[in-house]
Amino acid sequence: MCWCVCVRYVTVLVELTRIEGTKHGRLIAAQLLDVAIRVQAVRAFVVVRMVTVSVLMAAAAAAAAVINISVFIIHHFSRISVVMEWLTATCAVIYI
Repeated sequence: MCWCVCVRYVTVLVELTRIEGTKHGRLIAAQLLDVAIRVQAVRAFVVVRMVTVSVLMAAAAAAAAVINISVFIIHHFSRISVVMEWLTATCAVIYI
C-alpha cells in the first residue's frame, strides 16, 4: 500500500474521532494501531496524530471541568472580585 494512501486513511480516522457522540472509538483506535504496526513508513505520523488527539481530548475535558467549577462558584459566591481572582488563578494554572 502506498504511504500517501495510508496517510490519507489515518487522517480520515483521526477526523472521525472528532465527531461528537461517536460510538466507534475502539474500532478507530484498532484501525490506527493496525496501520501503525503494518506500515513502517507512516508509523511516526500515526503516533503523532494519536498523541495529538489524546492531548486535545484531555484539554477539552479539563476545559469542561473548569467551566463547571466556574459556574458552581459563581452561583455560590456573591462577591465578583473573589470569583474573578479564582478564575484568573485557575487560568494561570492551566496555561503553565
